[in-house]
Formats: sequence, C-alpha cells, structure tokens
Amino acid sequence: MAVAKDSAGAVITGEVITWSVDSGATVVSISTSGVVNALAAGSARIKATAGTVSALAAITVVAPPPPPRSAPPRSR
Repeated sequence: MAVAKDSAGAVITGEVITWSVDSGATVVSISTSGVVNALAAGSARIKATAGTVSALAAITVVAPPPPPRSAPPRSR
C-alpha cells in the first residue's frame, strides 16, 4: 500500500493517492489501489498523484516464453 511522505520521510496522514496510466494503456491497467495488471507486452508509465505532487514510474511487460513443444511419439 502506498503512503504519502514529506521530504523528511514522515507519513502524511489523510492524503489520498490517485493512480493512472500515463502512457501505454494497452499494455497495463491500474486499480484505484495502485495494483498494476499486465495486458500485453510493451512499455508503459504509471502516475501516482497526492495533492499537487505526482510521480511517474516506467514499466516494461515482457511476453511469456512459448510453451515447451512436446516430443513426437516414439515408434515401436
């Protein structure tokens, strides 16, 4: 869970963090609680905003490897 902190690192209570996909909406989605879900291989940026301050994070989604090929049946 994300929390807002001041420049000294102290938690700022009551600050709501909002999440959005800044770029790459076909690559990832993000929930209101900040959980990122991969949708496709590619690059994306997510944005977190608390009050007037925001930050971006780059994400790269890599395609899974292909499934292993099965060996052909052995003849007797």
